[in-house]
Amino acid sequence: MAGILRTVNQAFWSEYVWLPPNVTWADIAPGARQDVITTDYRHLYFPLPMALILLTIRYCLEKYWFAPVGISIGIKNSRPKKAPTNPLLEKAFLGNRKQLKHKQVRKSQLRLCILVSCKISSDQIQGLAKQLDWSERQVERWLRLRRSQEKPTTLVKFTENAWRCMYYTFSFIYGVI
Repeated sequence: MAGILRTVNQAFWSEYVWLPPNVTWADIAPGARQDVITTDYRHLYFPLPMALILLTIRYCLEKYWFAPVGISIGIKNSRPKKAPTNPLLEKAFLGNRKQLKHKQVRKSQLRLCILVSCKISSDQIQGLAKQLDWSERQVERWLRLRRSQEKPTTLVKFTENAWRCMYYTFSFIYGVI
């Protein structure tokens, strides 16, 4: 196992990939030459553990601090009514959503499409109603219920925004200091 990791490490830090010709890692190592100040390439190892630490802190703060505060001030964590399982409508709902991912759309159109969850056309609704022997109104109601299931609850929005507020506040303070 150690041999595999060593091989991957050597392949990743290959001088042919990262450095210009006739330059080695020893040439740019910190302290190799006193007249040249270089950065330490080994500092690239720090972002991954720091990201894991920040994710752990975020998880703990959201679960054990922000969520209880949100509940104590009256924010509800209730989910909308669940749509009954229907494989045909589920397939139409997911299939219609996937079509958007392969199209090239402007950012404003994409935002609008995400907000309305790429509504299924009335022709498709009529076809689905005939296949299921339902009324169009029942199909529309099922699609509305299904679309509302994917929206985050108010408490989830509160905890995410509380994390953002805290993160950017501390980043600003750190930047000022």
